This record gives sequence, C-alpha cells and structure tokens, in this order.
Amino acid sequence: MSHGKIHKVDLGNFSRNEIAFIGTTCHKIEDTFDEISRLLTNNKLFFIDGNHQETDREIASKLVVGDTGVHLNSNRIWSRFDYAFEANSFDLTIVNGNHFPAKNQIVFCDETKRGSLERRAPELTCVKAIVNLDGTNNVPDYIKDLVPNSTEIPVLKNIEDLAFWIKNTLLIPPALEALILTGGRSVRMGEDKSQIEYHGIPQWQYLVKCFKDLGMPVNISCREDQQENYKKSEVNLIFDRVNELGPIGGIMSAFMLDSSKAYLTIASDLPNVNSTFLSELISKRDCAANATAFANNEKGWPEPLITIWEPRSFSRIMQFIGVGNTCPRKVLMNSQIHLIEPSDNRYLLNVNHPEERDRVHLSK
Repeated sequence: MSHGKIHKVDLGNFSRNEIAFIGTTCHKIEDTFDEISRLLTNNKLFFIDGNHQETDREIASKLVVGDTGVHLNSNRIWSRFDYAFEANSFDLTIVNGNHFPAKNQIVFCDETKRGSLERRAPELTCVKAIVNLDGTNNVPDYIKDLVPNSTEIPVLKNIEDLAFWIKNTLLIPPALEALILTGGRSVRMGEDKSQIEYHGIPQWQYLVKCFKDLGMPVNISCREDQQENYKKSEVNLIFDRVNELGPIGGIMSAFMLDSSKAYLTIASDLPNVNSTFLSELISKRDCAANATAFANNEKGWPEPLITIWEPRSFSRIMQFIGVGNTCPRKVLMNSQIHLIEPSDNRYLLNVNHPEERDRVHLSK
C-alpha cells in the first residue's frame, strides 16, 4: 500500500523529545525529576514511570506531569502513539530507564545499581551525559566500559548542572520560519490580495522583504495554480495539499512538509504590518505554548493569521479538523496559547473589501 508523503516525526519510544534517566534507583530518579521540574518552571516536563510491580509484561501505568504530583494511573496497554499524543503538549519526556528504554539516555553513577545498568547495556544507544552526584568529574570504570564515548560527553556534578544542561541541550526552541499565506480566492476583494500594492510593490513582495530584514527564512503558501505569480520570488513555495480549507489548509500544508519547525504565519491582507511589528511577536514567543498570538482588543479574540504556530500545534489543528472545525481562530481560542498585547492595534487592520483597500491607499 502506498501512503501519502508527509514529514515523518521520529517519535522514539514515547515522544519526539525523550531521554531516559538510568543507572540509579527509581526513588532517586523520581526525586531528580521533581527537582528538575522545580528548576525548569518555564518548561513542561512529562515523566514516564513503571508500575513497580512484578508482572509478566510491564506497562507504564504512572505518568507524572511536572512537579504537581499528578499521577495518571491506567491499567490499559498504551501504544507508542498514545504516548506520543499525550506527550505532544510537553517540551520533554523523561523516562525511568530502570523500566523502559528511550532513544537518548543520561547515566547516573551509582554503584548500588551497577548490575542493573550492566543488564541494560544494550539500551545505552545514545548516552548524552553522565551524572556523578558526588561532586567530582570521576567516572567509574564500569561506566567507561559501558559508555565507550564517556570521555567525549559532559559529566554533571549536581542536579542544578543537570537542569542547566537539559535547558540548553534538550529544550532548544524549534527553528522559526515565515509563512506568507496567499492561497485564498480573494472573493470579497475581487482581486488577488497578495498582488495589491500598498508600499509600491505587491504585498507579498513587501512581506518577503520584511521577513528578510529580520533574517528569517521565508515560505509562500499558495495554490499550485498560483505558482507563476511567485516564480521570481527566490523563496520557497509550499503548495496547498488540502484544498478549500482556507488559511488552516496552508498552515497544515507547511506542517505536513516539515513539522519540526515553527511557522510565523501572516496573511496578505494586513497592509500596516512592518518588520518592527513582526519583531514584537518574535521577541515574545513562548515555545512552551501551542502558539503565540496578538490580542485584538477591539474584537476580543486572538489574531490567528499573524501568529507563531509551534510544532505541537499541528496535532491540535488536526484534532479540530477531526470534529469538523477549520477555523484557526477557534483553535487558538480553545488551546493553550501565549497572548500578547500589540503596541498599536492599527497594525492588525484586516482589509478584505475594495472600499477598505481604497481607504488604506488614501492614508498612505
């Protein structure tokens, strides 16, 4: 059977961003998770643990969220996709490596668990760091034998160092690219809104310039039958892969191409936007949210078409489509987002009709 082409996420065993703590006691692993959660309060951490019972087949029956003490207990068998769906809204999944493997590992120096670690040697596939809580850089010989590249990876001396390393190594913000949405039919305007000249050049060219002034990679979202309009743009074209869904279809198409990136989307009907205003949004980006958006104080809702959509928002968008809702504003209004106040509401002026276009021209 042939499947449609779509960017495939490396889900690991539990999530796209996971690491196992291994080499020490379950109690110490749990305490370490709690301490890290308190130190990394701006990030959302997910903890996968076992049921700590002798069973023929162990399942992850305890899922701990952050340092709130919330335990989600279940006797059902979860698939790797169930875990990925649950962990999608979190920044990092930490796994108790005494029970389950993960695609990355942090090894603790603890002689009392040496035998357990040696039995799990095949699971040490990608050790990222070693933790020695005695405050020294010493790595025991048994760990050197189990981790051949131990001299090339950091040795962390305390929980604070571990939290700092996690913050700077595993919690790096996804790359951000611009996505100019031009695929609409412009029925109300009666002409392609991306081609209207508010600044002496077509609006899409003006927006490309704004983003390039900010040093950002630029993509243009359009229908395939529009590509002639942008063939000299020297920017990447992303064709709509789901037709007639409006702006949400353009956002989906970008994520289908690469869901590891975040996209700053902007519609071509916002004539007052400039690079300074765009930089306001970028500077206040919250990578832990599904999206970062401006609040439209006049209308009382978030502005969906000048928004930073994080990779985790892709599955949220698909959930809304699954219940028949294709409105990006509804997605934002019913999701965990970071809402910011614009410096000037005039930047959010949306132009959809000829009379509105003419008033903008007169004001320039």
